[in-house]
Amino acid sequence: MSDVSMSMIFLKEEDVPGAKLNKPPSKSNVSELKRWLECHGEKKTGLKDDLIKRVEGCIALGKKVDPKVDGGKWYNLKARGKALGLSTTSLQTMGSALVTPQTGWKKWPSRNIPQMFNYGHVYHYLVESVSNIILDEKAGSCESSDEDFEDTVTEKPLKKGESLFKSEFIEDVHDNETVNEYILRAHVHHSMKNDLPLEVYITFSKATGFVKKASCSCKARAIERCAHVAAVLLMLHDYVTKHGHVVKEACTSEPCVWNKGKKREKDPKALHEATYKSKTSSKRKKLYHWDPRPASYKKANKTQLNNFVFNL
Repeated sequence: MSDVSMSMIFLKEEDVPGAKLNKPPSKSNVSELKRWLECHGEKKTGLKDDLIKRVEGCIALGKKVDPKVDGGKWYNLKARGKALGLSTTSLQTMGSALVTPQTGWKKWPSRNIPQMFNYGHVYHYLVESVSNIILDEKAGSCESSDEDFEDTVTEKPLKKGESLFKSEFIEDVHDNETVNEYILRAHVHHSMKNDLPLEVYITFSKATGFVKKASCSCKARAIERCAHVAAVLLMLHDYVTKHGHVVKEACTSEPCVWNKGKKREKDPKALHEATYKSKTSSKRKKLYHWDPRPASYKKANKTQLNNFVFNL
């Protein structure tokens, strides 16, 4: 991105997941504080009290959103939306109706991952969207207050999902796609691996990378944001960070180009019949003329051939 192009579009806090806090910094959890600092290009290390002071200081100074957050994906997405005349909210929901294909599943990764997908989408689905849902519910309730919102969003699914991913509790991952969606399917084990693994489905928008739908067969499936869904999302983000969005064909499916012999003439024969080409002469010479077999065995007569066939 050039400085000239950046001056034409400015990111607002509403454009980037986690760049806007829905409650005071003192009532936000560590994940929310770290994400806010990351979105504003600030250091996100330290204890919670240090994070709170840093966030409050940046808010007082009117710190703007960093256009390079998440590799500049949100800047590019807003630029695309501006070209299409769409807002960030419209981009989030764009796409066809959700469809779960019955066929076409392949071992993951077999298809290109949505180019715009980044950690911001993981944070938005697991944390920010939950905050918005709760805020909408409280806005319609007469008994709502700012005080009881402090503990509504927890870090448990995100932390537990990271633990499941790092413990390699995810297996049997497959991917699929429709015209507008990229779909992941995986089995995620319980924390103790005592029961059968849970089945997780996640649908992404190809155009924007947003998580459009997720489901899990666990008890917490109603909210669709359990630790098992979080584990699969973090697995996908880890892969993108290390390998990129374009999935290359597996080397085992390509023609063998290694361990090949040299391109030279080969004419294997019995040792006493083998010939070689001398460096001093263009004529081929025999390696040696001595045949170690007895004279009577060098050529088989008719009787010997008949006896051989009879013995067979």
